[in-house]
Amino acid sequence: MTCGTRGGFTLAALWHMLGRLRTGPRCKAGYSNPGSNTLNLAFLRVASLLLAALAMGMHLAHALELLPKLKWGPELYLAVQSTLYRLFGIIGPILEVGALVLVSLLAVKLGRGHPARKLTLGSAAAIALSLFVWAAVVLPANGQLANWQASGVTPPDWTRWRDQWQFGQAFIFLLHLGGFTALASAMLKPDRDV
Repeated sequence: MTCGTRGGFTLAALWHMLGRLRTGPRCKAGYSNPGSNTLNLAFLRVASLLLAALAMGMHLAHALELLPKLKWGPELYLAVQSTLYRLFGIIGPILEVGALVLVSLLAVKLGRGHPARKLTLGSAAAIALSLFVWAAVVLPANGQLANWQASGVTPPDWTRWRDQWQFGQAFIFLLHLGGFTALASAMLKPDRDV
């Protein structure tokens, strides 16, 4: 987008807007566009909410699978774990880290004293905590499942690792739900000049 004109939405325009979140777009004379800070804040809010929702959605899927997967035998469980979640491992980090970065940027951009800042910081904290829980609880279970698949031998304590993975993911969903709720509530707070 340029000063005084409206361009079509493209990935290049989105990338440009992301680069200008902090400073806002500039006209040739170096003056800020009127309302550009409001536009950037609105864009950051929508992008933050979208990434937070998508990250939460992955863990909702895991939480919804919890009860049926607890009834499965080891062969079916391993077959599903080793095939179904490959894209989760590729897309998941982008969504989770992206949500944390954008929600944190939003909290910074809102500034001290903004009515929505504390809720936004709470959302960022919940997302950060969910990443910590993933690294401390789910990642070790992923390692055990990979070892199990590589060896082809079902360990006698396989249900321990299954439960650690499943309940860890369900807890992460609850953290994301709390963070998303805080972020959505922050969007309802009245604005002031930013």
